[in-house]
Amino acid sequence: MAALGLMVGFWLVRCRAVKAGEDPEKLADIIFYSMLGALVGARVLYVIRFYETEFAGNFWRIFKIQEGGIVFQGGFIGAIIVAWYCCRKRNFDFIKGLDIVAPALVLGHAFGRIGCFFNGCCYGGVCDPSLGVKFPQGSLPYNDQVEKVLISPFSASESLPVHPTQIYSFIAKIVIFIILMWASAKVKVKGHIFSLYLILYGVWRLAVEFLRDDQDRHLGLSVAQYIAVATVAVGVWLWVYFSAKQNKFTGVKDSGTV
Repeated sequence: MAALGLMVGFWLVRCRAVKAGEDPEKLADIIFYSMLGALVGARVLYVIRFYETEFAGNFWRIFKIQEGGIVFQGGFIGAIIVAWYCCRKRNFDFIKGLDIVAPALVLGHAFGRIGCFFNGCCYGGVCDPSLGVKFPQGSLPYNDQVEKVLISPFSASESLPVHPTQIYSFIAKIVIFIILMWASAKVKVKGHIFSLYLILYGVWRLAVEFLRDDQDRHLGLSVAQYIAVATVAVGVWLWVYFSAKQNKFTGVKDSGTV
Protein backbone atom coordinates (compact mmCIF):
# COMPACT_ATOMS: atom_id res chain seq x y z
CA MET A 1 0.00 0.00 0.00
CA ALA A 2 2.88 2.37 0.71
CA ALA A 3 4.37 1.60 -2.71
CA LEU A 4 0.98 2.17 -4.34
CA GLY A 5 0.71 5.49 -2.53
CA LEU A 6 4.14 6.51 -3.82
CA MET A 7 3.20 5.67 -7.40
CA VAL A 8 -0.08 7.58 -7.23
CA GLY A 9 1.69 10.47 -5.53
CA PHE A 10 4.40 10.59 -8.23
CA TRP A 11 1.77 10.64 -10.95
CA LEU A 12 -0.10 13.50 -9.27
CA VAL A 13 3.09 15.50 -8.70
CA ARG A 14 4.01 15.24 -12.39
CA CYS A 15 0.54 16.42 -13.41
CA ARG A 16 0.64 19.34 -10.98
CA ALA A 17 4.19 20.29 -11.98
CA VAL A 18 3.22 20.52 -15.65
CA LYS A 19 0.16 22.59 -14.76
CA ALA A 20 2.35 24.91 -12.67
CA GLY A 21 4.78 25.36 -15.57
CA GLU A 22 7.64 23.44 -13.93
CA ASP A 23 9.85 20.66 -15.26
CA PRO A 24 8.33 17.42 -13.87
CA GLU A 25 11.62 15.52 -14.36
CA LYS A 26 13.55 17.95 -12.19
CA LEU A 27 10.91 17.79 -9.49
CA ALA A 28 10.83 13.98 -9.71
CA ASP A 29 14.58 13.85 -9.05
CA ILE A 30 14.18 16.07 -5.99
CA ILE A 31 11.33 13.89 -4.70
CA PHE A 32 13.41 10.72 -5.18
CA TYR A 33 16.17 11.98 -2.91
CA SER A 34 13.59 13.39 -0.51
CA MET A 35 12.08 9.91 -0.23
CA LEU A 36 15.46 8.58 0.91
CA GLY A 37 15.58 11.35 3.51
CA ALA A 38 12.04 10.45 4.54
CA LEU A 39 12.98 6.81 5.04
CA VAL A 40 15.92 7.74 7.26
CA GLY A 41 13.93 10.31 9.23
CA ALA A 42 10.98 7.95 9.72
CA ARG A 43 13.24 5.22 11.07
CA VAL A 44 15.28 7.56 13.29
CA LEU A 45 12.20 8.93 15.06
CA TYR A 46 10.81 5.42 15.55
CA VAL A 47 14.09 4.23 17.06
CA ILE A 48 14.21 7.24 19.37
CA ARG A 49 10.65 6.64 20.59
CA PHE A 50 10.97 2.89 21.08
CA TYR A 51 14.67 2.44 21.77
CA GLU A 52 14.29 1.08 25.29
CA THR A 53 11.62 -1.48 24.43
CA GLU A 54 12.84 -2.68 21.03
CA PHE A 55 16.46 -1.74 20.36
CA ALA A 56 18.34 -1.57 23.66
CA GLY A 57 21.00 -4.27 23.56
CA ASN A 58 20.19 -5.12 19.93
CA PHE A 59 21.87 -2.40 17.89
CA TRP A 60 21.70 -4.15 14.51
CA ARG A 61 17.91 -4.41 14.72
CA ILE A 62 17.85 -0.67 14.00
CA PHE A 63 18.66 -1.47 10.37
CA LYS A 64 16.05 -4.24 9.99
CA ILE A 65 13.43 -1.96 8.51
CA GLN A 66 11.81 -4.93 6.76
CA GLU A 67 10.37 -5.80 10.19
CA GLY A 68 8.44 -2.54 10.20
CA GLY A 69 8.87 0.47 12.42
CA ILE A 70 8.66 3.89 10.79
CA VAL A 71 7.01 7.13 11.90
CA PHE A 72 5.44 9.46 9.34
CA GLN A 73 6.30 12.63 11.23
CA GLY A 74 9.99 11.69 11.29
CA GLY A 75 9.84 10.90 7.59
CA PHE A 76 8.21 14.24 6.89
CA ILE A 77 10.98 16.13 8.68
CA GLY A 78 13.67 14.12 6.90
CA ALA A 79 12.05 14.71 3.51
CA ILE A 80 11.74 18.47 4.06
CA ILE A 81 15.43 18.81 4.97
CA VAL A 82 16.60 16.86 1.93
CA ALA A 83 14.13 18.61 -0.38
CA TRP A 84 15.34 22.04 0.74
CA TYR A 85 18.95 21.06 0.04
CA CYS A 86 18.14 19.55 -3.37
CA CYS A 87 16.08 22.58 -4.40
CA ARG A 88 19.01 24.87 -3.59
CA LYS A 89 21.42 22.71 -5.60
CA ARG A 90 19.08 22.52 -8.59
CA ASN A 91 17.85 26.13 -8.44
CA PHE A 92 14.24 25.07 -7.94
CA ASP A 93 11.70 27.20 -6.07
CA PHE A 94 11.43 25.32 -2.77
CA ILE A 95 8.16 26.89 -1.60
CA LYS A 96 6.45 26.42 -4.95
CA GLY A 97 7.60 22.82 -4.92
CA LEU A 98 6.01 22.30 -1.50
CA ASP A 99 2.70 23.65 -2.80
CA ILE A 100 2.86 21.26 -5.76
CA VAL A 101 3.71 18.23 -3.63
CA ALA A 102 1.37 18.81 -0.64
CA PRO A 103 -1.82 17.21 -2.08
CA ALA A 104 0.18 14.25 -3.43
CA LEU A 105 1.83 13.79 -0.06
CA VAL A 106 -1.45 13.52 1.82
CA LEU A 107 -2.92 11.22 -0.85
CA GLY A 108 0.06 8.87 -0.65
CA HIS A 109 -0.17 8.92 3.14
CA ALA A 110 -3.83 7.88 2.88
CA PHE A 111 -2.82 4.71 1.00
CA GLY A 112 -0.20 4.07 3.66
CA ARG A 113 -2.87 4.08 6.37
CA ILE A 114 -4.67 1.25 4.58
CA GLY A 115 -1.39 -0.64 4.86
CA CYS A 116 -1.33 0.15 8.57
CA PHE A 117 -4.79 -1.39 8.90
CA PHE A 118 -3.73 -4.59 7.13
CA ASN A 119 -0.58 -4.73 9.28
CA GLY A 120 -2.45 -4.05 12.52
CA CYS A 121 -0.23 -1.16 13.59
CA CYS A 122 -1.35 2.37 14.58
CA TYR A 123 -4.40 0.79 16.23
CA GLY A 124 -6.97 2.41 18.47
CA GLY A 125 -8.13 1.77 21.99
CA VAL A 126 -10.79 -0.69 23.08
CA CYS A 127 -14.25 0.51 22.09
CA ASP A 128 -17.87 -0.51 21.63
CA PRO A 129 -18.16 -3.67 19.49
CA SER A 130 -20.43 -1.87 17.03
CA LEU A 131 -17.61 0.57 16.22
CA GLY A 132 -14.59 -1.64 16.66
CA VAL A 133 -12.48 -4.11 14.72
CA LYS A 134 -11.03 -7.31 16.19
CA PHE A 135 -7.49 -8.26 15.17
CA PRO A 136 -6.30 -11.88 15.05
CA GLN A 137 -4.01 -13.70 17.44
CA GLY A 138 -0.40 -12.60 17.06
CA SER A 139 -1.28 -9.11 15.80
CA LEU A 140 0.01 -5.99 17.51
CA PRO A 141 -3.34 -5.11 19.17
CA TYR A 142 -3.74 -8.69 20.36
CA ASN A 143 -0.24 -8.87 21.85
CA ASP A 144 -0.66 -5.48 23.50
CA GLN A 145 -3.92 -6.55 25.14
CA VAL A 146 -2.32 -9.78 26.37
CA GLU A 147 0.51 -7.74 27.89
CA LYS A 148 -2.01 -5.47 29.60
CA VAL A 149 -3.92 -8.55 30.82
CA LEU A 150 -7.07 -7.47 29.02
CA ILE A 151 -7.34 -10.88 27.36
CA SER A 152 -5.84 -14.31 27.95
CA PRO A 153 -3.68 -15.96 25.27
CA PHE A 154 -5.13 -19.29 26.38
CA SER A 155 -8.76 -18.43 25.69
CA ALA A 156 -8.87 -15.50 23.26
CA SER A 157 -8.31 -16.11 19.55
CA GLU A 158 -8.66 -12.44 18.68
CA SER A 159 -8.33 -9.04 20.30
CA LEU A 160 -11.06 -7.03 21.95
CA PRO A 161 -12.69 -4.60 19.48
CA VAL A 162 -10.60 -1.47 18.98
CA HIS A 163 -11.14 1.78 17.10
CA PRO A 164 -10.03 1.36 13.45
CA THR A 165 -8.02 4.57 13.67
CA GLN A 166 -6.19 3.64 10.48
CA ILE A 167 -9.48 3.80 8.56
CA TYR A 168 -10.44 7.03 10.30
CA SER A 169 -7.11 8.48 9.16
CA PHE A 170 -7.59 7.23 5.60
CA ILE A 171 -10.95 9.01 5.38
CA ALA A 172 -9.57 12.18 6.99
CA LYS A 173 -6.65 12.31 4.55
CA ILE A 174 -8.93 11.89 1.56
CA VAL A 175 -10.95 14.85 2.86
CA ILE A 176 -7.76 16.89 3.35
CA PHE A 177 -6.65 15.94 -0.17
CA ILE A 178 -9.94 17.19 -1.63
CA ILE A 179 -9.64 20.46 0.32
CA LEU A 180 -6.07 21.02 -0.86
CA MET A 181 -6.95 20.33 -4.49
CA TRP A 182 -9.89 22.72 -4.25
CA ALA A 183 -7.74 25.35 -2.55
CA SER A 184 -5.07 24.99 -5.25
CA ALA A 185 -7.51 26.50 -7.74
CA LYS A 186 -8.54 29.30 -5.37
CA VAL A 187 -5.51 30.36 -3.35
CA LYS A 188 -3.00 32.55 -5.16
CA VAL A 189 -0.42 33.16 -2.44
CA LYS A 190 2.67 30.99 -2.83
CA GLY A 191 3.16 28.80 0.23
CA HIS A 192 -0.46 28.81 1.37
CA ILE A 193 -1.26 25.31 0.09
CA PHE A 194 1.61 23.81 2.06
CA SER A 195 0.69 25.92 5.10
CA LEU A 196 -2.90 24.68 4.89
CA TYR A 197 -1.66 21.11 4.66
CA LEU A 198 0.36 21.52 7.87
CA ILE A 199 -2.63 23.00 9.70
CA LEU A 200 -5.17 20.39 8.58
CA TYR A 201 -2.88 17.42 9.09
CA GLY A 202 -1.69 18.69 12.46
CA VAL A 203 -5.25 19.20 13.73
CA TRP A 204 -6.29 15.73 12.60
CA ARG A 205 -3.22 14.02 14.06
CA LEU A 206 -3.78 15.77 17.38
CA ALA A 207 -7.39 14.57 17.44
CA VAL A 208 -6.95 10.96 16.31
CA GLU A 209 -4.14 10.32 18.79
CA PHE A 210 -6.71 10.48 21.60
CA LEU A 211 -8.29 7.34 20.13
CA ARG A 212 -5.04 5.44 19.58
CA ASP A 213 -3.72 2.96 22.09
CA ASP A 214 -0.17 2.33 20.81
CA GLN A 215 1.46 5.44 22.26
CA ASP A 216 3.10 6.36 25.55
CA ARG A 217 1.77 9.62 26.96
CA HIS A 218 3.52 12.40 28.84
CA LEU A 219 1.38 14.97 30.66
CA GLY A 220 -1.64 13.53 28.86
CA LEU A 221 -0.29 13.79 25.31
CA SER A 222 1.75 11.47 23.10
CA VAL A 223 4.97 12.50 21.38
CA ALA A 224 3.05 12.56 18.10
CA GLN A 225 0.57 15.04 19.58
CA TYR A 226 3.31 17.40 20.71
CA ILE A 227 4.72 17.27 17.20
CA ALA A 228 1.19 17.84 15.83
CA VAL A 229 0.76 20.97 17.96
CA ALA A 230 4.10 22.26 16.64
CA THR A 231 2.99 21.41 13.09
CA VAL A 232 -0.20 23.46 13.43
CA ALA A 233 1.74 26.37 14.94
CA VAL A 234 4.27 26.31 12.09
CA GLY A 235 1.45 26.08 9.54
CA VAL A 236 -0.34 29.12 10.97
CA TRP A 237 2.92 31.07 11.19
CA LEU A 238 3.80 30.23 7.57
CA TRP A 239 0.33 31.23 6.37
CA VAL A 240 0.72 34.65 8.00
CA TYR A 241 4.34 34.98 6.82
CA PHE A 242 3.58 34.16 3.19
CA SER A 243 0.59 36.52 3.23
CA ALA A 244 2.74 39.36 4.56
CA LYS A 245 5.47 38.58 2.04
CA GLN A 246 2.97 38.62 -0.83
CA ASN A 247 1.49 41.92 0.35
CA LYS A 248 4.94 43.46 0.62
CA PHE A 249 5.69 42.80 -3.03
CA THR A 250 2.23 43.51 -4.48
CA GLY A 251 1.08 46.27 -2.17
CA VAL A 252 -2.37 44.64 -2.24
CA LYS A 253 -4.02 43.27 0.87
CA ASP A 254 -4.62 39.55 0.52
CA SER A 255 -7.85 38.24 2.03
CA GLY A 256 -6.38 34.81 2.70
CA THR A 257 -9.67 33.27 1.59
CA VAL A 258 -9.51 29.55 0.87
